[in-house]
Amino acid sequence: MTFMCQQIAYQAQNSDVFLGYVGWAAGNFFTGYVLSELPAESGTTWTDTPLVAKCMAPNAGAQKGSTG
Repeated sequence: MTFMCQQIAYQAQNSDVFLGYVGWAAGNFFTGYVLSELPAESGTTWTDTPLVAKCMAPNAGAQKGSTG
C-alpha cells in the first residue's frame, strides 16, 4: 500500500504532466488482496478499502501530494 500511495502522491506533485490515476475495481475478488479497490457493503453502508481510503480517495493525503 505504501508504494501505491507514493505513486499517487508523485502524480499529484507532478500534475502538470499527469492527469491522474484510474483504479479498476470490478467483480467479486478476494477482499483480502492488498491492492483490492472493491468496497465492502454492510447493510446500507459501503466502506472503502484501506488502499482507497488512504491513497486514492479525494480527501486522502496522497491526492494532495503527501507521501507521509
